Amino acid sequence: MKPTTKRQLAMLVVPVFLIASIGFAQEEKEEAPAKGPATYIGAKKCIMCHKTDGVGPSWEKTVHAEAWTKLTPEQQAKPECAECHNTGKTATGEVLNGVQCEACHGPGSNYKSKAIMKDQAKAIAAGLIIPDEKACAKCHNDKIPKEFQPKTPWVYKEAVKDIKAIHAKMVKKEAPAATGK
Repeated sequence: MKPTTKRQLAMLVVPVFLIASIGFAQEEKEEAPAKGPATYIGAKKCIMCHKTDGVGPSWEKTVHAEAWTKLTPEQQAKPECAECHNTGKTATGEVLNGVQCEACHGPGSNYKSKAIMKDQAKAIAAGLIIPDEKACAKCHNDKIPKEFQPKTPWVYKEAVKDIKAIHAKMVKKEAPAATGK
């Protein structure tokens, strides 16, 4: 084997250094919350990180995830139905069907990064909502037409147990996803 010249060594080291620098720069970018008004990003993006903690797959099996598909096309066209059966629209105009993560936790564009989400105080400061009974009552209320009301009354204290179970793998030392008030 021939001895390596300084020039050959530099040709090997410089690209590695540049690639590492780009990686660190991207990591630093994620530290800062997004600027401007928060926008919806959609459950697909939330689930990218919440797949391994069990929250994403658990949500996908809930009635909230399927809320939009339970409506007829006529009901989907009614704003009073749509407001509780879908989440809203992304900044690009994609309609977020179903009751997705951000319907309860608020638009995620400003708190979506892992660097922010790993610190609940930072996430809340960036717009993450920890929903309470008042937040749930925006949709779970007596304004639901009688023919669509559940057979058994919706009771927050019971419903929040299910939500806590869905989030149990993720929520460890942090405050629970719903406060149980």
